[in-house]
Amino acid sequence: MPERFRELKVAALLGLMLYFGLAYRVSLTNLGVAKPPLGLPAIQAFTWLGRWRMFTELRDRHSDLLAEAGRGGAWSAIDLAARYPNHWDEGPGYLRDDFYGDPRRLEALALDLCGLSDEAVRFTRVTWAKSPGQHEQPHIAEDRSVLGSFDCP
Repeated sequence: MPERFRELKVAALLGLMLYFGLAYRVSLTNLGVAKPPLGLPAIQAFTWLGRWRMFTELRDRHSDLLAEAGRGGAWSAIDLAARYPNHWDEGPGYLRDDFYGDPRRLEALALDLCGLSDEAVRFTRVTWAKSPGQHEQPHIAEDRSVLGSFDCP
């Protein structure tokens, strides 16, 4: 690259560093850890990309979603990975936190799965602690919570 663009590259790098530093400060403010900077509402609108959870939130647990079909009082497991194959590296959409928190999304998934069941579909969220520095992630401190049971029409 020509020498005349060197200052432009340095300015762009410094601008990005300032932007993400400001976004980090706003994230700490939202968590109640730091004092708010001046003009916080305008800064929050400006730094929404830098405050995106993908960049700012560190999760200490893995999670999985289990689905079961109910027939005659007995529950059988549904293989969600086989029914909804993953096309992206970040994993299936039904494993994201915002999916669990939205009952409408769970209900839509239940209605789609109702073809497999005569009576009902229920979802269970399984979480377990991450093991830093290991490729294999054993289910340590596993926690299960039933997210809901949906009757099929």
